Amino acid sequence: MVNFLKKMTLLSVVLLYGQNASSEEMLWCSGDRAASPICIELNDALLQRSDAEVLSNKAAVVTDPPWKAEDYAVALTVYQEAKAQFENEYYGEAATKYSKSKDLYNALLSTLNLSIVANKNLVDKVGETRRFDEAINAAKKLTAWGAESLTSTIPEMEAMIRDSVRIARIAELLDAGEAQDAESFIDELESNIYAKEVKTYRARMSTLKRNSQFSRLVSKGLGALDESDLATAKIALVEAQKLNPDSTTVNEALLSIKQRQRSIKMIAMQDMLTEYLQAENYLAALDVVKDLEAMDHSSSLRAKISEIAGYIEIENRIDSYANQLTSLSSVSLRKAIQEVIAEIEAADVTRFGDRIESKYQQLKSRYTALAVKVELELVADGISPVLIKPGGRLGEFKNLVLRVYPGSYRLSVRCVGRQELVTTIELLAGATRRLVDLTCGI
Repeated sequence: MVNFLKKMTLLSVVLLYGQNASSEEMLWCSGDRAASPICIELNDALLQRSDAEVLSNKAAVVTDPPWKAEDYAVALTVYQEAKAQFENEYYGEAATKYSKSKDLYNALLSTLNLSIVANKNLVDKVGETRRFDEAINAAKKLTAWGAESLTSTIPEMEAMIRDSVRIARIAELLDAGEAQDAESFIDELESNIYAKEVKTYRARMSTLKRNSQFSRLVSKGLGALDESDLATAKIALVEAQKLNPDSTTVNEALLSIKQRQRSIKMIAMQDMLTEYLQAENYLAALDVVKDLEAMDHSSSLRAKISEIAGYIEIENRIDSYANQLTSLSSVSLRKAIQEVIAEIEAADVTRFGDRIESKYQQLKSRYTALAVKVELELVADGISPVLIKPGGRLGEFKNLVLRVYPGSYRLSVRCVGRQELVTTIELLAGATRRLVDLTCGI
């Protein structure tokens, strides 16, 4: 009976104050009355209404929602029924309706969240999936739903679509061998989602450029080789070899150039050798024939080296003896000249050339002239010993006639009890007998 009276009193308050009834009820439900059933129902309804209202507002502002329209209509209907129940002060029924509407709205918003995640995934992975149209639609939905932090904007994805066309064109150009045109398209790319493809295509472009350059160099080199322009051919083919060291064509062509250059060089050196030999420039000829032998290790060239070295050695000996040949009084010089004369005569002097032959004839003539001995008559006291240099001890005599080679001689007499008497004489070739008085004076 008491509860009934309280409820009737509360209803009277609601009727009295209209929409402000809940506020009044809250005032009425304070203190000891807070634990009353009607107050408990009111509090529960207010809490459920507050939560349901938030969810309803969230769902209401979603544009182009991912849920079914009928599902939203059901949630909205239940929510509106709850409001009506609350306004009619059926707080228990209102709380139940609000709770149900919350579940329905949460289901709708859960669908929204799942759709946001799925569409964000489409946008996030567009660089991998290349599903550009789907990603753009997803981005539009996310924008409509108020989602933030998109990894790729719609303009960026539109740029990716343009890049996909460029990438396809690049592949076509590379297949056609048009590396330069392909590179111009790479420079136009707006995004970086094709980084792997670009890396691969750049490698292909590099290969195409290298192959193109290789072909151009080989063509230039072989063309120059056909025209016997070996220098130009070698430069081009050496550059080609750097690009493709294993090319049989290039390596064989370079070997051919080397052989032809070697042959040309050897022919030129042979001509040079002939000129030097004709000019009797044996030192220069020896250098050339040594270079030839280094290129062609033949026994004939080694024999030629020995022959020319022999010419040089003979000429050096002739020059040396000619400078010394003022007299044949030296036994060692006389023997050396005799040996070289015998050696040249045995070898046929004419094969040494005019210059050496001329030097030889001059040496031989000089030697022949100096080889004719002249008479030297010496007068002494018969007591004092006499020495002649070159020569030796002549002993003691009063008169002595010697046959000696023309030249300079030094005569010394050891006069008894006196200082040594020294006389130097010069005997000329072809001279008559020469008288020299070596008598020690008083």
